[in-house]
Amino acid sequence: MMRVNKVNIQLLTSLIILAHLGCGVEAGNPGGKGGSTTPTGSINLFFAKEPNAAAESLSLNIAGVDLLEGSDDSVVASLQSVVNQVDLLGLTAAVEDTVVAKSSEIPTGVYDRIVVRLGDDRPVRYRGRDGIEKPVRLDESQGKAFYISQSFEVAEGATTSVVLTLDPYSSLQADGDGTQGFIFKPKGDAKLRDRGVRYEGRSTTSGVEWVCAYAYAVAPPPVPGADRRKEFSKKGEKVRPGPELAGRSTYGTKEAIVKDTTVSCGNAFTKAPVKDGNYELRHLVPASYSLRFFKVDGSYEDAAEDLNLGPKG
Repeated sequence: MMRVNKVNIQLLTSLIILAHLGCGVEAGNPGGKGGSTTPTGSINLFFAKEPNAAAESLSLNIAGVDLLEGSDDSVVASLQSVVNQVDLLGLTAAVEDTVVAKSSEIPTGVYDRIVVRLGDDRPVRYRGRDGIEKPVRLDESQGKAFYISQSFEVAEGATTSVVLTLDPYSSLQADGDGTQGFIFKPKGDAKLRDRGVRYEGRSTTSGVEWVCAYAYAVAPPPVPGADRRKEFSKKGEKVRPGPELAGRSTYGTKEAIVKDTTVSCGNAFTKAPVKDGNYELRHLVPASYSLRFFKVDGSYEDAAEDLNLGPKG
């Protein structure tokens, strides 16, 4: 009996030791040194959709999206693609902005650049107002990537939503005399989704086809303070981010505005089609706007009063 008890005591002692070691391994804490995890947040990247005129369509083939810090071309985080094709002119009552990429495991901190990479297979497709697809080629200096400068913070446990607004009309330029199709030179901006404002209006002038909005006295966007920045412990490979996205035209004062005399509206912040006298200006920033309406015959007239649009809320 004494021998059995001795064996049982030895067995019990061994089990206690194994259980103790097992607990340390499961907790990721061998040797009692402790462990740590990188705090993360979530991000949703939207591509804005604008009202189209007739059967127009401008679609991009999205291959991927990367987030960079400052001027360092090393990838801090990559976003998972949700869709591969996005139509910038696909706004309908049921479909507004499209989530193109997202991730729920983004290291917390401040990011400064968003790199958009286009796919190899027909990266840009354009269908005109007549419903016929037109040839489009990429600008040689751009290649299949471009980046947008926009500082934003990803906070632990929170979701940050950013809207990338490519101007579908200014981003297409005639190739040569216009008979060869178009060149894609993206122009636009990015902003936190809750900063965007919109305006719906109506023109009582007959024959109006387009409205162009000229922004001045723009409210500065919020910028994360230096105390919100942190050193990222891990970065990926360096990428070629391509050229910076050309920004939209803005002016310090109303007197400084240079309005267009053609419907190209190259000096405007944005333009939109007018249908049955109604129009909608979307993805604006808090600012004042002077409007110019273009008629079917090419003539134009200015709105008597400017729009003064403040931040949401």
